Amino acid sequence: MRVVAQRVYKFEELSTEVQTKVVDKNRYTYVDSCDWWNYTCEDFMYTLLHEYAFNVDEDSVSFSLYDAEEGAGFTGTFDIIEYAIKIAKHFDTEDHISDDVLDEIRKYGEVRVALYAWNNTSPREWNTYIELRIDGIPMEEDEKYADFITALEEWRKEECQHLYKDAQDAYEYYTCDNYIRTELTEGNYEFLADGTDF
Repeated sequence: MRVVAQRVYKFEELSTEVQTKVVDKNRYTYVDSCDWWNYTCEDFMYTLLHEYAFNVDEDSVSFSLYDAEEGAGFTGTFDIIEYAIKIAKHFDTEDHISDDVLDEIRKYGEVRVALYAWNNTSPREWNTYIELRIDGIPMEEDEKYADFITALEEWRKEECQHLYKDAQDAYEYYTCDNYIRTELTEGNYEFLADGTDF
């Protein structure tokens, strides 16, 4: 029988060169092992509800980063039609939307971000659209409402871009050197001198 003594190190006790190697090895550990995107989705849903009275459909917030299908999207409904009108007026910078149209939408309208019927994948900016219903009837083909829908489409696209940027920022945060170093330093990790996990 023989007893072998082995030196083990905390992350901060490793050489600078080995620390860099360990950080690189753990680059995607924290994005692969936790639901980091939940915070981004929850923040997005909270913001739309409290700023625009827009109720995002459960599990509809989705995004894909850094690939051929990259993008972000969501579906849901304006709980208060006046918020949809306010947004449309904000994006209608040349006042194309008539007061008559707005009054009709106030009385009988429902506005939502919907997923195209032919699409069965996660919503992305290009898979969703503004759906206006008057007394339950879709109005996308009625030229009378085109300016209102166009203005809200600008809002929808802008929110998709915000969602993508927030998701991208979160992903980059959880994969950056500083975050990984902090996790490795504050966690209960031990290593051999060459950076191998102990």
